[in-house]
Amino acid sequence: MRKIIVSVLVAGLVIVTGVYVYTLLSRPFDTEDAEEIYILPTDPASKEIILDEKVDVVNFMKLLNQSMKKNEAGVIDTSKPDYNGQIKMNDDHYEPFQLWMNGDQKGTIFNNGNYYQLTKSDSRQLFRLIDSHK
Repeated sequence: MRKIIVSVLVAGLVIVTGVYVYTLLSRPFDTEDAEEIYILPTDPASKEIILDEKVDVVNFMKLLNQSMKKNEAGVIDTSKPDYNGQIKMNDDHYEPFQLWMNGDQKGTIFNNGNYYQLTKSDSRQLFRLIDSHK
């Protein structure tokens, strides 16, 4: 009887741990459905950037999906993002996001109540992609 209870508890812990890890590693954005990306710098003198080529959209989405989920408190000063954006999934569904460039050159994304932080190399690639469309 004791072995059955222990095995049920261990199986339950394994399942709970698996679900927890899965939610931490889940992708913030659905890459396949993205059609266009609209990026608006918060600087009033800057123009809207539109990524409409499929290659650029896929590359942008891959970089966003490589980010690591972070808690709100340890991320950045969230008073003013560097970029506000929308990902067009279809004609009537747009996925909003905000993007910050931190002082340590790591990009931070806010989407659906969660913060995601990019590595330095992914941040450089992301901002090179944005700069190439200015």
